[in-house]
Amino acid sequence: MYLFGGYSGYNWLNDFHCFNFDTSTWAPVEVKAGSPPSTRFGYVSSVHGSVFFVFGGYDGQTWLNDMHEFDVDEGTWSQTHVQGYIPTGRSCPSWAYHEGSVYLFGGYDGVHRMNDFHRFEMSDRKWSVVATRTSGQPPSPRYFHASVVHGDSLYLFGGYSGQERLNDLHEFRFDLQTWFLVQTEDPPSGRSSLVAQVHNNSLYVFGGYNGSIVLNDFHEFRFDPIHVPASTMEGDLRRLMTAPEFADVVFLVDGRRLLANKALLASRSEHFCAMFFSCGLREAARRCQSKARVCGDESTSYAVQPPSQSDLLEVPITDVDYDTFNLLLEYIYTDKVHPDLNTGQALSLLITAGMFCIDRLRAICEDIVRHNITIQNCVEVLITAHHHNADGLKEICLEFLLSNEEACKHHSDGFKDLIGEPQLMYELLVRRKPSTATPNVVDSNGDPHRGGGGGGSSVRASPSSWR
Repeated sequence: MYLFGGYSGYNWLNDFHCFNFDTSTWAPVEVKAGSPPSTRFGYVSSVHGSVFFVFGGYDGQTWLNDMHEFDVDEGTWSQTHVQGYIPTGRSCPSWAYHEGSVYLFGGYDGVHRMNDFHRFEMSDRKWSVVATRTSGQPPSPRYFHASVVHGDSLYLFGGYSGQERLNDLHEFRFDLQTWFLVQTEDPPSGRSSLVAQVHNNSLYVFGGYNGSIVLNDFHEFRFDPIHVPASTMEGDLRRLMTAPEFADVVFLVDGRRLLANKALLASRSEHFCAMFFSCGLREAARRCQSKARVCGDESTSYAVQPPSQSDLLEVPITDVDYDTFNLLLEYIYTDKVHPDLNTGQALSLLITAGMFCIDRLRAICEDIVRHNITIQNCVEVLITAHHHNADGLKEICLEFLLSNEEACKHHSDGFKDLIGEPQLMYELLVRRKPSTATPNVVDSNGDPHRGGGGGGSSVRASPSSWR
C-alpha cells in the first residue's frame, strides 16, 4: 500500500511511504529519479499495473489539476502527459477504479462544490467527461464523499454540500450510463471524510465527520444477493481482435498487419462474406456488388492470396489507411464506434463503411459528422457526402450553407473547391433565394449570428429544421 502527502494539521506534505502487508511494516519509498508532486492533500490516487497516479488536490494556496505518476518497478517520478478534457483544479473529489479507468466525481475548487463526472483511461492517459442520460438522478454537488465499484455499478455515498453533511446513496450503472438514487432503510448519519470499501457482497462505511464530532461507527450495506454479472461480451470480442490463436486472416494495410477471423467478418458484412465464402454464396456476392454500386464505391481494391508458409490468409487492403481500417474492424467486432471520433476520422470511416457495405456504421458516421458541421468544414463535408451518396448528410450541408451563406463565403477556404463540383453549384443556385431577412453578422471569431442577437456562439448544423 502506498501513501503520498496529505496534511498534518500544520504542514502540507509530499512524503511517500509504503506499507508491506507481509511484514506489517512501514518504510519510505526509494525514489531513484524524477521529482515528486508538490505538497498537497485531497488528491486522487490510483494504481494501474506498476504505475501509481496522483491527480489534483490542494496545497494550501491553489486547487490543482496537475497529474504525476510513479513507476514502482523503475522507482521514478514523472509528470503525466495527459490528453483529452482535463478536469479543473479541485480537492476532495471521490474516485473509483473500473476496467482500466478511474472515475472522478465532484470536489471543491475554492468557490464551488461540483458534481461533474470524469473518466481517466489509464493506459492511454486520457481524460473525458462521462456522458450520462438526462433521465437519471445524478448526485448533488459535494466533496469529501466516497465512491466504490461493485459489479457493473459505481456507488457514491455521503459528503459535504457546503450546508450539510449528506447520507444519500447513489448508483451509476456503467452499462446504462445512468444515475439512480438508491432507497435504503436506516442509513448512517450524514458525514464527510468517511472511508468506504466493498467486500464480497457488501459496502462497508467507517467513521467520518458530522460537522461536530469525528466518528468511528461502522456500517454495512448489503447489495442485492442475486447479482447478475456485467456482460463481458464487448471486452471478449475486443480481445478476439488481437488474439493470434483465433485468427485465420491477416489484412495488410499501409505495410502493417491486422489479424481477424473470417467467420466473424462474414457474419457482419456481405462484402467479407462474398470475399471469403463466395463458393455457394453467389447471391450474397451479387447483392454486395449491387450495394457497392449504389454507394458509389466501386474502387475497393483487394486481392486474396492463398497462404504459403503461414496458415493465415493474407489480404492486401488499399485505398484505406491503417487507423481507419482498424476502426472498421473494431466496429465489426463490438458493434461500437469509438466515442471520441473527430470529424475527419468519422468522414474517413463513413467512406470505408460504404466500401465494405456496412450500412449501420455508415449511418452512425453520418450522424457524428452532422453534429460537428461548422463554417470551416461545411464545404468539405458537403463534397464528401455528395461523392459517397450520403444523401441525408448532403441535405443538412446544403441547408447549412444556404442559412449561413455570407459567413461561409468569408470564413470557409473550401468554397474554391466547389469550382470543380458543377452539380453541387447548380443545386445551391437552384435552392438559393434572395434574402429579405436581417443579414448574418460575423463576429471576430468567424462565428455568424443574426444582426442584433447575442453573438459569439458557434453555429452548428441542426439535425432537422422547419420547412
